[in-house]
Amino acid sequence: MRKAEREIKDFKLVEALLQRAEYVHMALWDGASPYVIPVSFGYKDRVLYFHSALKGRKAECLRTCDRVSFDAVLEYELCRQLKSCGYTAHFKSVVGVGRASLIEDKDAKRAALDIIMSHYDGPTGHYPDEVLDVTAVVRVDIEELTGKSNPPWQGDEALEVVETVGGEGERLSSAD
Repeated sequence: MRKAEREIKDFKLVEALLQRAEYVHMALWDGASPYVIPVSFGYKDRVLYFHSALKGRKAECLRTCDRVSFDAVLEYELCRQLKSCGYTAHFKSVVGVGRASLIEDKDAKRAALDIIMSHYDGPTGHYPDEVLDVTAVVRVDIEELTGKSNPPWQGDEALEVVETVGGEGERLSSAD
C-alpha cells in the first residue's frame, strides 16, 4: 500500500469492517473485459459467499475465470476544500482477492445461504429444492484481504468484532 499509514493492520478489524458492509462490489472477468456488480454477501472464516442466477453475465464470468476481487466502502465522506487539489475523502474500506467456485451440494448451498441471510439478520433454514436447483451459490476463498482508512485508523473507536456470523460479538478497541 503506497500510504502505509492508512493501512488497517489488525486483521480482526478488517474482518469486522467487512461484516459491517451492506454489500460488496464484485469484480469479475469474462475473458474480454472486466465486469463489476454489487452483490449481497455473507462472510465466515475467510470465505465470502454470494448467490446468483445460473444464467447471465455474472454466471458466464464465473465459468470463464475463477479469479475475483471485491471491495466494500464504509463511512465515506467527501471533504471539500477551497482549492481543487485540497479535496480528499474520509473513509474506511476493505479490498479482497480470491478464487470463486460454485457450490453444487444442496446441504452446502443451504449452509452458505444461511451465512448470507445471517449477515442481514434474515430468516434462515428453509430453502426449497426447486429454488436451490435454479440458484447459483458462490464460494470465494479469500487469498488477500486488506483494509484502508483515511484518516488513518487502527481501532481507536469501539467496533464490534463478530467471530462467527450470527454469533455473539465482542467489543474491540485500541485499548483492548
